Amino acid sequence: MRALIFLGCVAASAATVDLPEKPEAAEKRAASELLSVWERAGRAGEEPHFFLGETPLAKASAPLPSGLDADGFRVVVLTGDRIILRGANPEATELAAHWFLREVAGVRRYWPGDSGEELPDLQRWHPPRLDRVVSPAFVSRDVGEDAAWERRNGLHVRLPHSHSLLYVFPPALYDQHPDWFPLLEGKRYRPEYPGDYNWQPNLALPEVAAHAALYAERFFDQDSEAEGVSLSMNDSIRFDQSDATVRARGPLRWFRRRPDYSDVIFGFMNRVADKVAASHPGKLLNAYAYYWGEDTPRFPVRPNVVPWLTADRTQWYDKNFAAEDQALIARWCREGTRVVGVYDYLEGVPFLVPRVTTRLTARSIVFEHRAGVRAFYGEGTPHWAFDGPKLWVAANLLWDPEQPVDRLLDQYYGEFWREVARPMRDFYDRCEQVWCAQPGPPWWIKFYQDEQQATLFPPAVRRELRGYLEEAKKQVRTPRVARRVAMVSTAFEATERFADFYEAKTGLSNAADSPGFAGGRAFRLIEAYLRARRDFVAAFDRAVASGGMSPMKLDIYLVNDPAPKAAERLLAVSGLDLESQRARLAALDNGPSSFSAAVRVFGQRSRPAGLEDPGWSSLVSPASLDDRTFVWSPGPWMARGEPAENRVVRVIRDVKGSPTIRFENALSDHVSQWVRPCFPGVYRGSVFCRARVSAGSETFVILSWIDSKGHYVGTAIRDRLPPGDWSQGRELVVETQSPPEAEQVGIGVYSYHQVKGDFAEFSRISLTRVGPLTLGDRPR
Repeated sequence: MRALIFLGCVAASAATVDLPEKPEAAEKRAASELLSVWERAGRAGEEPHFFLGETPLAKASAPLPSGLDADGFRVVVLTGDRIILRGANPEATELAAHWFLREVAGVRRYWPGDSGEELPDLQRWHPPRLDRVVSPAFVSRDVGEDAAWERRNGLHVRLPHSHSLLYVFPPALYDQHPDWFPLLEGKRYRPEYPGDYNWQPNLALPEVAAHAALYAERFFDQDSEAEGVSLSMNDSIRFDQSDATVRARGPLRWFRRRPDYSDVIFGFMNRVADKVAASHPGKLLNAYAYYWGEDTPRFPVRPNVVPWLTADRTQWYDKNFAAEDQALIARWCREGTRVVGVYDYLEGVPFLVPRVTTRLTARSIVFEHRAGVRAFYGEGTPHWAFDGPKLWVAANLLWDPEQPVDRLLDQYYGEFWREVARPMRDFYDRCEQVWCAQPGPPWWIKFYQDEQQATLFPPAVRRELRGYLEEAKKQVRTPRVARRVAMVSTAFEATERFADFYEAKTGLSNAADSPGFAGGRAFRLIEAYLRARRDFVAAFDRAVASGGMSPMKLDIYLVNDPAPKAAERLLAVSGLDLESQRARLAALDNGPSSFSAAVRVFGQRSRPAGLEDPGWSSLVSPASLDDRTFVWSPGPWMARGEPAENRVVRVIRDVKGSPTIRFENALSDHVSQWVRPCFPGVYRGSVFCRARVSAGSETFVILSWIDSKGHYVGTAIRDRLPPGDWSQGRELVVETQSPPEAEQVGIGVYSYHQVKGDFAEFSRISLTRVGPLTLGDRPR
């Protein structure tokens, strides 16, 4: 079938496309893309004539070599502007069309949508004579972005991978096979609902592997074209704790501070692989080498298993981590599996600062390919204003990792930023320098959902970066480039206001805990904090509206709220001026509800909120801390945490018996309690804390709420220690109004991501309800 399609003005057609007799969706998309480009780019003279896929001319003039990769294709340009684009399959033909547009016609899609497109002048363009067979360096290529942008930049997901064992072992199986589910803390775990992922099957059980193999076989029977299926572990560290799993684990090893369960995970995968290899030779089983399973096991992994190595390689700025990770990649590539994949973390969202890691990401991709890696996934929703160069360079290197990175960047800045290439390059280069110079040791997705990412961009650095953007605004000459500069400028304004907000918050928190917090200075600090909060939220909304940043919830950056504590301490020293100060603070009532509540009830009666064992008398130090120690003390307090190498949890009692809880080397440890019933009102929680806190580690007290169904409601509030030495101690205070639907209130103390030298000691915890008794003081 010859599909002659006329586009644009009636005067002339832009291009002609021949398709196979029964074109598939990918071939139709490719035809539409080619015609759209030629319609918009314009053409005078002889029109190009494209032959897509299995057309008679393609079969006669462009035979495909044997053994061509499934994403491979051949491009042949004949006389008369006849262009053959023939892939190993329809999807590969579509890749061929986009490759031709990029590499031959010079069409660029730097960002998704019209704002990111660069079309060359094709008025008098003629394709060069060409005969190329092309295959990608990585067989599966994905950066988790807009599907159309990915196709246009040569990306294609061929190997499925995701946390999947919760679907392989749905809750309905429990009644027939309870032993397939994990033994946790002495009890067999039944998944609570179909999406419950916080558990692992009993991977040491042969019958579990047999069921997973049957699942894979049925998958391939239903989709014979699929190259692989995902059998990746659930996103959980709650492994079965039976003796069988301990034997499968072997002598306890630690890797990256976490227990090493690689033998358990890949022993299971090998058993599945043996069965599937016999029934479906050539098919691949994808599995994450993730969290407790990152290291290579103590035995070879079957060839039909695809390990996906999960690590945050934006942390390769640290030489020690880069060397360790490169050695790990090399070990996995020597395992003998047919394909090794890497899973990287290229997040824009939920970061609010430019996480520019273009050269680090390029460096990792080049190393990975040379080591033998052939599949790549980069997690993350980008903020295109910040992540544009990183993702575009990554997409190019996944097709051909031997391209010089500097040449790619010259192209990116020269074509996309045109007349402002110099200041915009300076902006992005400086952002990457800031990321690579960050202090302290690296860890997995450091500063993820952490307000302290703002510390990477202090005022002097922000002024320098703003200067590059202002210079770009002065030099811009074309409306298209002006819109791009405006998007980056608006996005960076959100970063600036976020950093202002963090600095105002930290300043207020420190001042409220120091002597002399009173009068006009105290009021100005509170007012500045609340104004900075509002300015940050408004600036972020503008950045999203501009397209430079992606939408995200900001709650995680608002929960650390020192305003209630500050208002309480200001009012406490107001004396005769109390009511006027209260009135001044009440005028700021459009701030956070927790602040308003603290102002409203200050000076009113407090009463205990119903904590059991408020003196922590039931807490005892754990006898030992191994890979199975999550809950470390019985009683009304939930005392639990994540197993970690050299983790220290101690309950210390002085001569009066007053207890202190100390954490060291904690990845995630907490002590908390839910109180029921929750009467309506304002609740105040406090704890005394001594600590040493590094940037990115977290030490805080929190108030939370749940409803009758156990779902979180309302907004939690924290009081978090800033980085520094707080060995002399500091009271952490949270105070806020209960949401109407709350049935229980929870208070807890937490330590996250402690590094060497960090510690946290908590004592004297309390939870009270503030305000007069009302008719509402009865349980729902």
